[in-house]
Amino acid sequence: MGTPRKCPECGTKLLRIVYGMPGPDLFDEAEQGKVLLGGCCISFNVPTWGCSHCGWTYARPLNLTDEEKLRLEVLGYLD
Repeated sequence: MGTPRKCPECGTKLLRIVYGMPGPDLFDEAEQGKVLLGGCCISFNVPTWGCSHCGWTYARPLNLTDEEKLRLEVLGYLD
């Protein structure tokens, strides 16, 4: 499955979620409804697309080995 273009919950067009400290141009894009601001902190496996209407988010599935998954679970990054 590729990146969805419409929200599976409400059908609204999905917006790219951007992370990091936004500058004035990025604030303008967010106010115009072109992107969603994800916050200043950049973390592991965060959502990259989201719905501005219902709040649904999409994170690209990770392609991890069982050993990598176990390490991330122990470190608290995965449930």
